[in-house]
Amino acid sequence: MINNLFQRNFVTYLRVKASIMQNLEMLKISNEETLGFIIDEKLDMNLNKKIPVFNKLIQNPLNTGGKIQLKTAKGTRDYDPFQMSIRKKVLNVVASCFERYGAESIDTPIFELRETLTGKYGEDGGKLIYNLEDQGGELLSLRYDLTVPFARFIAMNAKHLKTGSGFFKRYHIGKVYRRDNPSFTKGRLREFYQCDFDIACLNVQEISKSAVKSPIAADSTLPEVECLRLVYELCKDLGLFGLPEDLAQSSINDLQTGAKLIIKVNHRQLLENLLRLACDLPAHKFQTTCSSIDKLDKSPWEEIRKELIEIKEIDPAIVDKMKHYLEMKGREELVEQLFLVPQLNCCQSSQRALQELDQLMKYCQLYDISSHVIIDLSLARGLDYYTGLIFEAVLSGSNSVGEVGSIAGGGRYDDLVGLLDSKHKKVPCIGFSLGLERIFAILERTIKDQKLKIRTKATDVYVMSAQKNLLPERVKLCIELWNAGINAEHPMKENSKILSQFQFCEDYNIPLAVIIGETELKEGIVTLRDILSRTEISVPRYKMIDEIKIRLNLPSNYRKPVLKF
Repeated sequence: MINNLFQRNFVTYLRVKASIMQNLEMLKISNEETLGFIIDEKLDMNLNKKIPVFNKLIQNPLNTGGKIQLKTAKGTRDYDPFQMSIRKKVLNVVASCFERYGAESIDTPIFELRETLTGKYGEDGGKLIYNLEDQGGELLSLRYDLTVPFARFIAMNAKHLKTGSGFFKRYHIGKVYRRDNPSFTKGRLREFYQCDFDIACLNVQEISKSAVKSPIAADSTLPEVECLRLVYELCKDLGLFGLPEDLAQSSINDLQTGAKLIIKVNHRQLLENLLRLACDLPAHKFQTTCSSIDKLDKSPWEEIRKELIEIKEIDPAIVDKMKHYLEMKGREELVEQLFLVPQLNCCQSSQRALQELDQLMKYCQLYDISSHVIIDLSLARGLDYYTGLIFEAVLSGSNSVGEVGSIAGGGRYDDLVGLLDSKHKKVPCIGFSLGLERIFAILERTIKDQKLKIRTKATDVYVMSAQKNLLPERVKLCIELWNAGINAEHPMKENSKILSQFQFCEDYNIPLAVIIGETELKEGIVTLRDILSRTEISVPRYKMIDEIKIRLNLPSNYRKPVLKF
């Protein structure tokens, strides 16, 4: 029976209930504990006490406490101006280096058809793909890397690309997504930037008539060695052997971190033949074995051995044979040693792989990177699409950098485009990905350890006034500077204390200040102040732009950048 209290508030009860139900239905929430007091027939007991709770639920139906927990999603992060300043400079250096090697830029959607991505990343990689909820249309997934979308791009657009030599060089900088276990200190996130460089051979027939399995490398391994040289040059330009000069005010000679770059190389076909022919590994176990071997840089051999035997169900005797070869490292002398392995001697694909490795090492001398390149037979690259030479760049450092691990990796993939092409056309490709997040982490940590000041503003000139009521004059000066293409700003207050304005310049490392006052207005001059040295000179108003260009090392004919084609 409904009591008098419920009768008096019955209309209010219905209105509140309808509002809550509408909010919760929009958010697809079904929570009996949240709605229990609404559904309960005994609401008449304490309706007056329930009304405040109703109001909170209407404002914030997800939290009956009325408070929202603000946080970024797991494995993601925000970036403050300091971090974004470093990232912007790094991306500019990377893009410039790619273009120096003749690469063109492309972009692809951050999500692809699910069938495009699945089955390309091995047993471990496939588990990390973000599948989007079915919206009643296409089944989609967030891109896991930039390589498979590139292969899809080539399969769709190969006919329309300009390639005078038959090769198409592309670079792509964009975000990718993986449901990985994040580690911010190691630069491993769920949303992160990847940076790819690839060379695709779009006209196989013109490259080599004698090519059997690897057309792009039948005559030479020049595309591979160019990728290795590019990895080396990127690390050099980014200052991973120290710090790049354009990121810091100090001399690069004072900032050596002792970091060492090693580029490991191997051949996927050679590795497969070693494991199958010399170690008796069953052919159908090769891909899953590679997934385990690929973890050797993160886990000790005993853990990998246990995984291979207990989880992958590989005979212990075979695993122990594998260990002998996986421990081999070297350069040309290792290639000579492997030529003598009886099981490889009678295998044509093994001989071809060894020839390619031997030629690669000779080219490394020509490209002046041989001291950084080593053959490592434990390098597996767990992704399924690799078919030939593979490589991985590893950075190890002093105490200031620490053991960072892999910062770049890639290899040959001859069949990936054909898997996506409707006519299964073979398009051999070679490329690599640069681990930008780890590089960002290294630079951020090193810059903070060195207590360097990084400019987060591009402002070169700060226009300030020494007296009150000079806002119109400040604005006129700013417009004059902006029209000349000079980065400038002024206080966002009509009247600001002069000491506060000076402090602003020092906090943001703004090099110059233009000061205007009543005296300057009368005499037709401005006071130009060097913030670092705190020296001042008086400059005629009509010479202000020329003097600022000289101090900023800008050419006298410098003009504001405009869009040109």
